Amino acid sequence: MEFTNGWYMDHDLAEEVMECLEQMILECIASNATTFVCSLNACASLRAISNGQKIHKIILEDGIDGDSFIGNTLIDLYAKCGFFLEARDVFSELLERSIMSWNAMASGYAEHGLYEEVFDIFMKMQLEGETPDAIMFIRLLKGCVHLQSAENGQLIHADIALEEYEKDPFVVSSLIDMYAKCGMLVEAQEVFEENDQSVVSWNALITGYLEQGHSEEVLRLAEKMCAKSIHLDVTTFICSLKACASLGAKYMGYEFHTGICKRGFEGDISIGSMLVDMYAKSSSLDEAEHIFDTLQVRNTISWTTLLSAYSDKGFSEEPLYCFENMMLEGVCPDVVTYICSLKACGSLGAIYKGQELHCEISKEELEEDAYVGNSLVDMYAKCGALEEAQEVFEEVGVRTLVSWSSLMAGYACQGKSKSVFSLLDQMIIENLKPDKVIFLSVLSVCGHVGLVEEGHLYFEFMNEYYGIFPMNEHQNCMIDLLGRAGQLQEAVAMLETMPFQPDHVTWNSILGACQKWGDPNLAKHVFDHALGLDERRASLFIPMSNIYTDFCIYDDKTSAFISLSGGE
Repeated sequence: MEFTNGWYMDHDLAEEVMECLEQMILECIASNATTFVCSLNACASLRAISNGQKIHKIILEDGIDGDSFIGNTLIDLYAKCGFFLEARDVFSELLERSIMSWNAMASGYAEHGLYEEVFDIFMKMQLEGETPDAIMFIRLLKGCVHLQSAENGQLIHADIALEEYEKDPFVVSSLIDMYAKCGMLVEAQEVFEENDQSVVSWNALITGYLEQGHSEEVLRLAEKMCAKSIHLDVTTFICSLKACASLGAKYMGYEFHTGICKRGFEGDISIGSMLVDMYAKSSSLDEAEHIFDTLQVRNTISWTTLLSAYSDKGFSEEPLYCFENMMLEGVCPDVVTYICSLKACGSLGAIYKGQELHCEISKEELEEDAYVGNSLVDMYAKCGALEEAQEVFEEVGVRTLVSWSSLMAGYACQGKSKSVFSLLDQMIIENLKPDKVIFLSVLSVCGHVGLVEEGHLYFEFMNEYYGIFPMNEHQNCMIDLLGRAGQLQEAVAMLETMPFQPDHVTWNSILGACQKWGDPNLAKHVFDHALGLDERRASLFIPMSNIYTDFCIYDDKTSAFISLSGGE
């Protein structure tokens, strides 16, 4: 039975280990240290803390808790399950602490992202005269990455040199990874060049460059690996495909795709998902769909990758179609899936589908996620369901500028100026800096309800107090506001002094105001000015023709255009 227990553990069959132990207890077969170590390892693997505690109780009853292997295994169990108080109790009661004991504590803290505690363990073990090993150094370097502490990383590097672990391939790769991910690419390159260059160290350097946004360097390094006849592995291909996706390098991506097929990696789900992403971002959505359809296994990542691709390309129905199909396949959506689906609902005005998604989000307890919450606000606002948008907005734990601007834009579209101004005042009270999108909503609502004076004030306010230089869209809002209010000369004056070249929105706004207020002469002046800047502004001929028709004026230019376009 003892042999069986160990065999199961060696083959990662943790559940079977527990079944064997239960059978041994039922058959009153005596357990020894090996049995308990295997069983505790199984509990740690399964995060079965209650079973582990029962085994610990049996160990205490048998009086073998002093065994160092059992003690270290108990520490590992409790630490991995997040029961740090119990782990520390076992640790403090050990008669003899080995490097395994310290590593067990450090491993548990690291697994839960508590890297400051890992460094504390490191300091304590040094005070007790224990020498760190490669495993400890690797965890410390990962901690430096997590904490973005290059300074600590350099100190650890000095200790690594002192303990003569500089040539350990795993330590070397961790050093490269630490320097690169902390933005110290020169130092990462130096460590890389001073040591034997394994695939792992190449990948560490490539990953670092990728995370720092140096996609071109990623592709250069991948090409260098190929030139040196170093076989690219799954990690290398994934990083290279990400770089191609970032750069929109379709043809380079196709070369990597060919290499993937030659290496037999096309069945890897992570690579498959990255191929979908790469082709989609390289404007080859058909190819992305084809790759997706050929995937033998489709998980949350692969479905969400395709769904996101549709969303990024401005499609609205396709993301929802993807969502329905992934649910039919029994694949659970993640945060990104919901965000893209909510965006699609907002674009389509599909309020009922959005409400269904909201229910699913509530069931998954994802409402507290800032990105999901802000996406819900945006969806409801774009669907015109402002009460629901306001309700979600008030419940969102962390409000970003996206949630503020989404809600304000919703109110602005419905001309609810008081609500827009109230939100702006609330932002200022909360010491939040409005951005250009926020002021666009403010100026828009001023135009909708004819608040000329307020529009002027906010237009000046945004530049003078927040340093937001008015963009073309802000200028257009002001021109539209003045035009709606009948202040045509002021609108034209602003148009002529714009720091940007007017677009079709600007011209149509002015011409529409001239038609509304019965000023064909000013319309002709604006029309001629627009043609002087660009004779190809065909979109202006129609509104100008309508103005001439209204006032029974004949013009060769507009009449000729109408004739050519098939109009009357």
